[in-house]
Amino acid sequence: MGLHTLTKQECLELLDDVPVGRVALTLKALPVIIPVNYCLVGDSVVFGAMAGSSLSTAAKGAIAAFQADSYDETNRSGWSVMGVGPALHLHDAETLGRLDLKGDLPEPWATGESAECYFQIALQVLSGHRIT
Repeated sequence: MGLHTLTKQECLELLDDVPVGRVALTLKALPVIIPVNYCLVGDSVVFGAMAGSSLSTAAKGAIAAFQADSYDETNRSGWSVMGVGPALHLHDAETLGRLDLKGDLPEPWATGESAECYFQIALQVLSGHRIT
């Protein structure tokens, strides 16, 4: 078994393979970590939120961390990728329309819920590790 540091390209490829990650932000000066389903768009992750939710309130203009992983408990192997960058509220209709046309906009898992606003975290710092 060994720990392998991932390249930026490997990190992006792995992020593109899983639909759920976690966004870490601060809300009222306290840390919050919220699971989200997301899509990878270039070097950024895009996720939806309900308007007025803790996630949408905390994300507007914040520096956020994003983390996703996958593991195989039986073989004690897996990977983890973390990125950090500004969370931008996507309110530009052209950008949202372009993403929507590709079918990339993620929707909440909860039945009957739909995202009312979207955010993009530009992964300016990106790192990851694989355990084999």
